[in-house]
Amino acid sequence: MDSMQHILFYYSLFLLIDVFISVVAFRFEKENYWRLLWLLPQRFVYRQLMYVVLFRSIRKAIKGEGQGWGNLKRTGNVVLKEL
Repeated sequence: MDSMQHILFYYSLFLLIDVFISVVAFRFEKENYWRLLWLLPQRFVYRQLMYVVLFRSIRKAIKGEGQGWGNLKRTGNVVLKEL
């Protein structure tokens, strides 16, 4: 249980430092401070989303599947407009 308390302490410290640095950056840029409300939810949701993308790409790499950009059907019917 002692290690869990250490983890929570350091993670909380990380979040506090992150918020402090964000406040300083917002002050330098003269941004609206209300946008800082999105900081903590973004830290949790975005990180989890990146884990999903990472594990899916690792799984595809292990399987040997390629990830393409998709196919673009060329029709040749683009019309240029004069400026």
